[in-house]
Amino acid sequence: MKSALRVLYIFLFGALSFFIGTQYEWLRTSGNHPVSVTIINESGHEIKSLTLFHSAYGLKGSLNIDPPPNGSSKIIRFFQPGDGSFTIEATFTNGQVLQGVGGYVESGYSLYMVITATGISRSLDGKL
Repeated sequence: MKSALRVLYIFLFGALSFFIGTQYEWLRTSGNHPVSVTIINESGHEIKSLTLFHSAYGLKGSLNIDPPPNGSSKIIRFFQPGDGSFTIEATFTNGQVLQGVGGYVESGYSLYMVITATGISRSLDGKL
């Protein structure tokens, strides 16, 4: 009888440990969905350099992006710890520099940034 109780306690302890571990992992990673930004180049020009600047809770970062050719798009994903913001800077081959404010983002947001010859604007559906 003591042996059976010991086995039962060990099983229950193991099951409880597993349950607590899975719940902890779920809580730890549940907000870690990347922000997805689709950058669309409708400028009529080739872009020499493209940089995405992001910030949240005093933390700042930047991503140098391989620019999409004219008439195409590129999806960029980055992790945003909570709420924050981002901007995009594009430099054309002729030296013209454009900046666009992506604005407020949170973990899991998905949006579009459209680059035209005169500016960069945020779009929810990829159209201006």
